[in-house]
Amino acid sequence: MSGKELSTIIGRWKWQKLSIPSAIKKTPLIEQRDNELEISRDKLMAEVLNNYAERISEKKAAETIHTQLDSLMLNQNRLIEATNNSASSLSEAIQEQMKMNQSLMPGMSLENISKVLFSAYANNQALRVQEKVIVDGIVPAIISGMVKGYDEEYVFIGGTKIAIDSINWIEDKK
Repeated sequence: MSGKELSTIIGRWKWQKLSIPSAIKKTPLIEQRDNELEISRDKLMAEVLNNYAERISEKKAAETIHTQLDSLMLNQNRLIEATNNSASSLSEAIQEQMKMNQSLMPGMSLENISKVLFSAYANNQALRVQEKVIVDGIVPAIISGMVKGYDEEYVFIGGTKIAIDSINWIEDKK
């Protein structure tokens, strides 16, 4: 805002018999600055008002940038969530397809199953096991792992507890 524009505004206030805001009224301090800086009151006020306008513009720009960053972060989080959900869904679909494509291994007698279990446990060998139970046409997956222990009813392979009488097939994992 130029000094002329400020003078015009001040003139309108006087014409409309409005009081000039105290920030614009000539005070002893402003008069002292006028003399020290050799700058007119109008020019000084114009600079103050321009500075104020710049700060307001900068604040609005900062708020706009802040809003845009918030929006960008929200969209990024949504994208990450969608990607994770897609990856999880894809993994589940692949596992489901693998279960559906799994074939039932040839059945074994309880005696042969017990021999393989005892041998693997005694020799610290890994096993592959498939249970008998078929649910909704889905053949059970083959479970692999070390024999952690067993009793008369259950065997613990890796972290899985399996009833011995539910085992369909078993072999040493060589």
